Amino acid sequence: YLRGEKIFDAGDFPGMRALRFAHGETRAFVLRHLDDEVKKKRHATIAHWITATLDTDAAGVAVLAAPHFEKAGMADRAGRAYLEAARHEMGQARTESALHYAQRALELLVPEELARRLDAMFIEGSSLHTLGRYDEALAVFTRVLAASFRLGARGKGGAALNRIARVHRARGEDERAHAVLIRALDLFRGAGDLRGVAATLDDLAQIVRLRGDLDGAMGAASEALQIRQGHGDARGEAVSLMTIAGIEHSRGNLEAAMRAA
Repeated sequence: YLRGEKIFDAGDFPGMRALRFAHGETRAFVLRHLDDEVKKKRHATIAHWITATLDTDAAGVAVLAAPHFEKAGMADRAGRAYLEAARHEMGQARTESALHYAQRALELLVPEELARRLDAMFIEGSSLHTLGRYDEALAVFTRVLAASFRLGARGKGGAALNRIARVHRARGEDERAHAVLIRALDLFRGAGDLRGVAATLDDLAQIVRLRGDLDGAMGAASEALQIRQGHGDARGEAVSLMTIAGIEHSRGNLEAAMRAA
């Protein structure tokens, strides 16, 4: 079996033995003489065997199974598997492969799979941002924003605006980022998405602090902290506390900064 151009190692199949042709060209010879429909059926068998048999995490299974679903002609099923693979690679901070799998998912998912397509686009845009490909990232998130408006999905639209703002900040365009975050905040409040509200408030606090408006920054960060504490969001709470620590440091209140941090 192939994953890209690499033959699977035995370690990819826990509890299984790996068998290979004695001569590498034998495999290529056999494949050349197999009917296309036979190949598709066998790739489908492999894909189903992987997803039903392997004792590994679901995301890792998707990485192995997706190419076989694609070669079996099961495009939409392959698209869903590539999306799971993209999520897995993003979680492992493997940006290049996350981008590749997200783009493969978008090529294969049918237009009716709107929610999954939006998820894939978020991964694609975030990966492009991480790689410093800002123009491409902006283009992707602009498409996500347009799709969110068509669906009436305010939360998704707010998330897209947040990502756009981060691209502007990465470029040093803080004023543009600030304007975009205000729009995002309105969408999140309208959707009742308090986690989105908190994340946006923290981002706004960072920009306002750099402007020198420390009271405004503290107000935004404190509201974000209150929301996160109310929802038991420990990781988000840590982000808000670090934002508050930075504000207190800017005020010269070093002890307060240390307590917050």
